[in-house]
Amino acid sequence: MTLADAGYHSGSALDECARRDLKLVMPESSRRRAQHHPYHKDRFIYDQCNDSYLCPHGQTLTPVGAIRSPNGTPRRVYRASAATCQACPAFGVCTNDLLNGRALTIGPHDAVLRRHRTWMATREAQEISKRRKQLIEPVFGIIKEQQGARRFLLRGLVNVAAEWVLLATAFNLRTLWRIWRSGAVGFLPCSPASQPIP
Repeated sequence: MTLADAGYHSGSALDECARRDLKLVMPESSRRRAQHHPYHKDRFIYDQCNDSYLCPHGQTLTPVGAIRSPNGTPRRVYRASAATCQACPAFGVCTNDLLNGRALTIGPHDAVLRRHRTWMATREAQEISKRRKQLIEPVFGIIKEQQGARRFLLRGLVNVAAEWVLLATAFNLRTLWRIWRSGAVGFLPCSPASQPIP
């Protein structure tokens, strides 16, 4: 089980994890929460036999062509007729397009994104996600706010790795000091074998 931050959420990352058979708990960022809309494309059912989508009101959207996203990823476009959409009680909420009707733009990772959203809606995934906030978020907060490490000061992989080791060591020493101060553990006296020779 892998717990990841929302900043890493993408269709390609989910697809790679699925290929490696990795179970992933990773929320979507707040800007991607539009799937809660009653007419989000996840609520349209794909008909593989006819290569079409069925809308929540039972109307069919058929393929009308393809486009490319700004990063060059190919996407297929499915559309309902304008007349059908204008006569639908959801017109104005589902779409406002008077000329073309509702369209769905489907990318190569839409299926894995949909599966992941279904998984993240389960109680198990939500409980695991809560654990991540308790485990790792305080660590990032302390390193950024109290240790002042909001960015690396050095350049180059070797230098950055060394800088990170120092930050992690400082964090671990801070943690050990807090445990020692709380009285949870004490220092063991030196054994005779480890005592310095006079």
